[in-house]
Amino acid sequence: MSRNRFVVSTVTLLALAGGIAGAQPAVIDGKITDAAEAARYGAIRWVENQPTSFGDNSPADVPPAGDASTAVTGVELVIPLSALGGATGVGDIRLTGWINSGDRGFMSNQVIGGLPNLGNLGETSVIDFTGIAGQQFITITAGSGTPVIDGVLDTAYGGPQDGWLQNNFTQFGDASHGTCDAGSGSEIDAVYALTDGTNLYLMITGNVEANFNGLDLFFDTNSGVGQSVLSASNPNINGDTLNRMAGLTFEAGFTANQYVTVQGGDDGSGTFVTALWNADLDGGTGFLDGNGGYCVTGGAVSGGDPGAPAISGTVNNMNTEGVAGSPPVTIPSRDDAVGSEIDGLFAFVDTASNQLFVLVTGNIQTVFNKYSLFFDVRPGGQNHLRGDNPDVDFNGLNRMGDDGTGNGLIFDAGFEPDYWVSIGTGGAPVQQFMNASVLRTDGILLDPGTGFPLDYGSFDGGDKAVFFPVPFAGPLAPIQDGFTPSLTANYGPRLLQLDPFNPIDGTLTGTIDNSNIEGVTATTIGNPQDVTTGFEMSIRLDEVGWDGVSDIKIAGFLHSGGYDFFSNQAIGGLPAPDQLGDPRDLDLNTIAGDQFINLSAAAPCLADIDGDGDADVADFFAFVTAFAAGDPAADLNGDGSIDVGDFFTFVAAFAAGCP
Repeated sequence: MSRNRFVVSTVTLLALAGGIAGAQPAVIDGKITDAAEAARYGAIRWVENQPTSFGDNSPADVPPAGDASTAVTGVELVIPLSALGGATGVGDIRLTGWINSGDRGFMSNQVIGGLPNLGNLGETSVIDFTGIAGQQFITITAGSGTPVIDGVLDTAYGGPQDGWLQNNFTQFGDASHGTCDAGSGSEIDAVYALTDGTNLYLMITGNVEANFNGLDLFFDTNSGVGQSVLSASNPNINGDTLNRMAGLTFEAGFTANQYVTVQGGDDGSGTFVTALWNADLDGGTGFLDGNGGYCVTGGAVSGGDPGAPAISGTVNNMNTEGVAGSPPVTIPSRDDAVGSEIDGLFAFVDTASNQLFVLVTGNIQTVFNKYSLFFDVRPGGQNHLRGDNPDVDFNGLNRMGDDGTGNGLIFDAGFEPDYWVSIGTGGAPVQQFMNASVLRTDGILLDPGTGFPLDYGSFDGGDKAVFFPVPFAGPLAPIQDGFTPSLTANYGPRLLQLDPFNPIDGTLTGTIDNSNIEGVTATTIGNPQDVTTGFEMSIRLDEVGWDGVSDIKIAGFLHSGGYDFFSNQAIGGLPAPDQLGDPRDLDLNTIAGDQFINLSAAAPCLADIDGDGDADVADFFAFVTAFAAGDPAADLNGDGSIDVGDFFTFVAAFAAGCP
């Protein structure tokens, strides 16, 4: 431990203290910025006692793009060479393609030929591949052979066509389910080809999520003849989705004359079906080639249009290898994180400004993992979380509550939350969204005449570069007409419900700073007490519902983006590192200890060096003595050294005084 001695007069100390007194966090930025803010927050209220089960945010844990060569299942097609203008399949077919949304209006970053580690390309009709580095097509040189059409890569295919392997993370989800249909993501890993002189056999390894995302394939079989920019007058197939892409510009040297697309999903009866469509971009004809299933040996399809070419194939979504689903990131980063954890809790109540300030230190992985915070601030509330709260975040709040069978999250005795806030972050560019709802003892407030809701489910956020912090400042604030089945707003829900004609900006606000690489790890407790970045929020005391006399208590959890799985990171701590699992099956009374913190209990006071409950001149002399002696008691900022940082921390704490 280092020692750094200097002399300062009592007059100077008190002058500095006077200049800091009453300071509040200047901005909500996800961190304790300076000594003044540290003093206002005071000592940490709670420190994590378990390693994180949701991954450590460490530079060493940044996943690679993955190895596309390891994917051996995907989409396998049989295409008559006659449908490709009589091409031979040996050096006279150029191919490009991509994963697209079901309506073909939003393109992923999974493109044949590859991209320079870009995120999703977005609006399909405005994409110009000539302006993107690299070459977004490959040349097919098919080997000779006839594979089994089952969506599994045969050894006869040989190596990937044109030597191309996907070099980009998938931004349409990384499939991890390992089942033939369904799907939790889409990716293109590589293209393989064979020909028997009559048909072209294509094996495109990866996944096409069974949510009617599309694998769009464009063929150039007649160099210089075809469409270098997609026309708006192509055949109307598949709900005219081909023309939805009109305006897209292909890579220089690529002129498309044939189109084949594959998509699939649940037909509404629980059966997963696929569909194949094609269009001749020169001749203006288009067909439904047929409908099939998943993992169908032989690739049989049925129900095609009369006269359609005999294109067939199958989809096998069992791939869990290939490229990964995380965007390329550099850690540490304010925005990105490759793991999630809760390290500690700082908080203070400022009745003068009518605000509650909370800082949950740690990280939220940018895959839309989430923190949920529950506040108990008045009599009543929901000790047993109900399932009839406002619909917010795709009904995520009610996903944690009673589904009508008597289940639902049960909090510790003595904790009955009246208000809920969540935050999640993900995407590329990184986005962050917050959600909020009032938790009434009897559930959502309803219009007594119509039975329709009067309470709002609130959210706000977007691109983090713009929403830093998330402001809850509109513009969405529908009027309670008594006939709208779900009220959604961008303002704090409690005060908006009381007066929807005069919404108030910023009744709550918050943001996440993901730059922490310390704290708990996936295997150790580490040094969580030293982390000073994470999710910071402020909320008006009347918005959270404080009655002015009740204790203010907080519970918080780290969980999946779908609100269906809780990690082992819980404010208040857990007795073991086991994950909590589905919140609907969770009764916190069965777990040792309290999984909440009482913020109204006396907080440790940094300036009370002598431990008598006050910050006075005796503490000043006690600090100076400890500082001069290199006593660990003077290490107020917890960095392991006794230096000028501890001096300023003490000055700020002394100015703030003890509660």
